[in-house]
Amino acid sequence: MENFSIKELKEYVKTDMPIEDWLSFLNDEEIQNKINDGRKMLSKRTVKFAYNFTPPTYNDVFAYMTNYGAKMGLKMNEKSLAAKFFDRQLQIGWKVKAGNNLFPMADWEAAVRTFLRNEHAYGNGTVIKKE
Repeated sequence: MENFSIKELKEYVKTDMPIEDWLSFLNDEEIQNKINDGRKMLSKRTVKFAYNFTPPTYNDVFAYMTNYGAKMGLKMNEKSLAAKFFDRQLQIGWKVKAGNNLFPMADWEAAVRTFLRNEHAYGNGTVIKKE
């Protein structure tokens, strides 16, 4: 295999790369080792929770949103918002964002309140104050 810079290699791959070159990539031991190292790193990743944190169930989130919304006088669709919050947290591993970083969540109820405040401010009318 010829020596390419990364930029040249990307351009070469984007254009008409012959099938023989693709096959040589598949058979290249160095590339296979890099792929296997990447797989090993991904398999070692685990979700780390904050000390004493237990992720809630969807029903816990829905019940808390319903109670909090009633207490604060909010008009909202608790089912869809609870699903949106719950799915997002499952996706990112129950973490909270601070700046550009994600940190293990310590209090999911505080995260729900922040989520509802953000939905009220930026959510196109999904959460509104009752008059």
